[in-house]
Amino acid sequence: MTDLRLGLVGAGAVGVLHAEAAPRVPGVRVGAVCDVDPEAARRVAAPHGAPVYAGHRELISSGEVDAVVVATPHALHTEIVCDAAAAGLHVLVEKPMATSLADCDLMIAACAAAGVRLAVGHVQRFLPDKAAAMAALEAGEIGEPLMVSDRRGSDYRPGSRPGWFLDPELSGGGVLINIGAHSVDRLVWLSGRRVERVEASLSSSLPTTRPAAAGSGSGSANGAGTARGTGAADGPPAGLADGAPGCPPGVPPVETDALVRLALSGGLAAQITVTSTGPPAPHDEVVVVGERGTLSISPHTGTALHRDGVTTWLHRPGPDDVPAAFSVQLADFAGAVRTGREPAVTGTHGRHVLAVVLAAYASAARRTPVPIPGSTAGGPGDAVLREGAR
Repeated sequence: MTDLRLGLVGAGAVGVLHAEAAPRVPGVRVGAVCDVDPEAARRVAAPHGAPVYAGHRELISSGEVDAVVVATPHALHTEIVCDAAAAGLHVLVEKPMATSLADCDLMIAACAAAGVRLAVGHVQRFLPDKAAAMAALEAGEIGEPLMVSDRRGSDYRPGSRPGWFLDPELSGGGVLINIGAHSVDRLVWLSGRRVERVEASLSSSLPTTRPAAAGSGSGSANGAGTARGTGAADGPPAGLADGAPGCPPGVPPVETDALVRLALSGGLAAQITVTSTGPPAPHDEVVVVGERGTLSISPHTGTALHRDGVTTWLHRPGPDDVPAAFSVQLADFAGAVRTGREPAVTGTHGRHVLAVVLAAYASAARRTPVPIPGSTAGGPGDAVLREGAR
């Protein structure tokens, strides 16, 4: 069997996880790496003996890869995905799929027209704690789900992550689109239902900044240079250095805290809370309340079934849980490429997750519940999201 050669576009933390997953999947290897930071690209490529390229177009045209993994700032996904599809390359694009529904539609259409597979990197369903919960749900251990609570924490203090996360032009928003997208994805997957309506409240603990002085913002702390248009960035764009105090000059701060109430098909009620100003210890737990019991699901404590006053542990966390999840995700993608079947996480699913996130932004801005548009362009509610919520 010929190896599936992966081109990694973006050599940041998530790109590293994809690179480390490749040797664990039979018949898959890293074929090439690109990043605007050449040293980062070399570090990721070296263990695999893979060549390094300065930009995604050079990587795509190199003849070294059969598929690409796109792990760049969110707003840069679309151009890279469409370029890869046009070259006949299969695509695994990180979540969130994009920052607009129009961009999702462009990617879906480009891959369909080229006859290549498009997978979205919503890795939550491949984590052992989530897989154990799904097995229990499918076995009917708690009966029909009645309500779901999802609570997560993430550090959004300046300097805690690459600076582009605080630039809404590149990230699309703050904790909601970045961390909350995980919560929406696993809610839809675990419940098997679609979100129909959301109501959200957002806040930001980041300081407001003044407009930039003339001539400022010409460089970045890590030498990555501008990320816009390169399609190979995984560091901050020009003028936004890691550790910069607050958000980019003249740009309103992204949200650091979000509370979202969701109504799903079939009457299921859910709530998602993502906070950067909550408990200092990591917190990440989904609680599914069913007719005959409850599931609590956490990568920190494990997955437990609570029924009739008895707790049964279905999974306990281990150090290999996250690497294993990325390996299973990559194996699923490789299987889709080889067989022509759909991947576990399709572009249509990725679009629905983003539609829910964008509706939450619109709800917070308007202080009213917002319906979710359909999974195709022009569906009811699309116009609400296009107006811009932030």
